[in-house]
Amino acid sequence: MGILRILKNFRTHPLTRNKVISACWRYMKWQLHVRLFNYPVIYPFVGNTQLIVSKGMRASTGNVYCGLQEFEEMSFLLHFLSERDLFVDVGANIGTFTLLASGHRKSRSIAIEPIPATFEHLKKNTSINSLEPLVHLHNKGLGAEKKMLKFTSMWDTYNNVITEDAVKNEKYFIEVEVVTLDSIVGDQNPGLMKIDVEGFEYEVLVGGSNTLKKESLKAIIIELNGTGKRYGHSDQEIHEILAGNGFSKYRYSPFERKLTPSPDLTESNAIYLRDVDFVRKKVEAAEPVTILNRTY
Repeated sequence: MGILRILKNFRTHPLTRNKVISACWRYMKWQLHVRLFNYPVIYPFVGNTQLIVSKGMRASTGNVYCGLQEFEEMSFLLHFLSERDLFVDVGANIGTFTLLASGHRKSRSIAIEPIPATFEHLKKNTSINSLEPLVHLHNKGLGAEKKMLKFTSMWDTYNNVITEDAVKNEKYFIEVEVVTLDSIVGDQNPGLMKIDVEGFEYEVLVGGSNTLKKESLKAIIIELNGTGKRYGHSDQEIHEILAGNGFSKYRYSPFERKLTPSPDLTESNAIYLRDVDFVRKKVEAAEPVTILNRTY
């Protein structure tokens, strides 16, 4: 990410746009560290949680610079979840969403991450926050059916399922066991899911048809960035599956705790809701959260 793009992000991010110098200072400290040393750093995250960040974790360092990398979606999670809820984190990566759910909001979590090296980071972040009683970890991929699939392994948060046509162009890949979302969730009743699987979202939803029907499930945070085309599926198809299960797309304004219908399918991340009155009452009643000295 170029320095001009980083500065633009600091100027537009809701938690740093009035504190650009502080964000730049955090950025410079991290860049100095990765150039001088090759060991992870334990950063204070939200509340009493801690986040272990290593060199090369491009998405995770956004949480260091800006407090919450995915501001709307992460804030929605923090305002929606409570101790009695179950959160399902599909494509958990190193566990930032899981830390917010179980570390700060004390919800139970199911965290699913297919890449073994990334899964080890997820385990470490779970362990350093003593979340083993609340978090159930799965080192598997999710799809429409049980099988073995090839994944890239060197692209950090951009690791993805490789199609057979693309395998010959990929130097580093691994084979991972893929199961269905329904087989993982079983008879449990999640309230919120996050699905970020670099274009494989359609297959995850197909393998989670029973989970999508669960009355307890009120909200889904899902990535919509057009990458499903590599697997022959569009964002519109994902939208239709969710709409067919009673979900509608919304934007969330965290400072006002306001939910607004959003028909735009071009946004990279989306929040889908059903029983919106229930969701609205829940986020409005939630305890405030403080991040980078901003309480909301």
